[in-house]
Amino acid sequence: MNIVHITTYSRGGAFRSAQRLHEGLIKQGINSKILFLEGRILDQNYIKFHQVPKTPPERILKKLKLPNPIAISNHKKIKGLIGDFEKLSLPNTPYRVEDHPLLKWADVINLHWVSDFIDYSRFFKKIKKPIVWTLHDMNPFMGVFHYQNDFDNNEVYQSLDMSMRDYKRQCLKNSKIKIVAPSKWLKKESTHSLVFKGFQHYHIPYGINTEVFQRHEKSFSRKVLAIAKTKTVFLFVVDFLISKRKGGSLIVEAMERVIQNFENVIIMTVGNGNIESEVLKDHIVNLGSINDDRLMSIIYSASDALLLPSAEDNLPNVMIESLVCGTPVITNFTGGMKDVIISGINGLFARHHEATEFEEVISNFIKTQATFNNHEIIENAIQKFELNIQALNYIKLYNTLS
Repeated sequence: MNIVHITTYSRGGAFRSAQRLHEGLIKQGINSKILFLEGRILDQNYIKFHQVPKTPPERILKKLKLPNPIAISNHKKIKGLIGDFEKLSLPNTPYRVEDHPLLKWADVINLHWVSDFIDYSRFFKKIKKPIVWTLHDMNPFMGVFHYQNDFDNNEVYQSLDMSMRDYKRQCLKNSKIKIVAPSKWLKKESTHSLVFKGFQHYHIPYGINTEVFQRHEKSFSRKVLAIAKTKTVFLFVVDFLISKRKGGSLIVEAMERVIQNFENVIIMTVGNGNIESEVLKDHIVNLGSINDDRLMSIIYSASDALLLPSAEDNLPNVMIESLVCGTPVITNFTGGMKDVIISGINGLFARHHEATEFEEVISNFIKTQATFNNHEIIENAIQKFELNIQALNYIKLYNTLS
């Protein structure tokens, strides 16, 4: 069986999830390749997309290094749009992904995070092979937004979003796509959406390589990171620390309150940018961007808890990584976190996305952290997220397609 995974980038959380599925399939003897638009090639199974001009105008535009008319049109539509949103993506692109040779090779096409890459009107009209679409956020069934809160907070652009939802629905009306949601929350949202209602949905959680992500002895991990054994360490991991949805500012405010009562506390951050706070300056360890999974497993092992204050999220990789390393998670009662976290067993919930709520929960964790069993957390996480479990569930799905 030949599987091609399509993703816009060979970086970021959605890509890491697609990559882990790809690696799990290869371990099961499946021929799997990844086609992507931007990023670096990791090995021979990663193919970077290059557009070959088909028509004389396209060849002229490429020779003159001028943008494609579709790209220009998209730029005009969203240029200058200012609001409280993370990202906007339109369903039209200049890329003819549907003509790539890998799609002829494939028995099944598995779409992942493909915003700004596939063109809805051309791709779904031409491709007649079985398609599985693994959701990583809400954009595939929304119009231009990627999360519901962005839609709710930007009323001025809601008509644009709704018109693009209808456009997507029209492009997909004759397609036979199987939708996979890694979280029950995302499955529910997709099932009831204008774009994807009527399509068959499956719930298959992400997988993780537990030979790479595993617990290391805490004293060793603290020694590697030069952190005192006596400190209570909270870890905050996010690609961009300024992301409002990921809750960076909320964590700063909450921790500024926490240290008033618990001075022996460290907040350790991983990601692009540093958390800056005069109040917390003696309590912050900014590690910067980390791209080594084995080093990340040491960082998780050195931490007493992971802070995951996302307002909306699917099934965050950092949550899974933390749990298989035996580190409990303090998070919001929302999204895919509700699928996994059992309060008092492998983490704690904040019921509201507010700094005062997180302050209370973090303070409660400091008082009760000795009650969490790291080995029990690991055992439960492996039973849910071991790489082979995900791979075998996908193979079972692929085998039903024709």
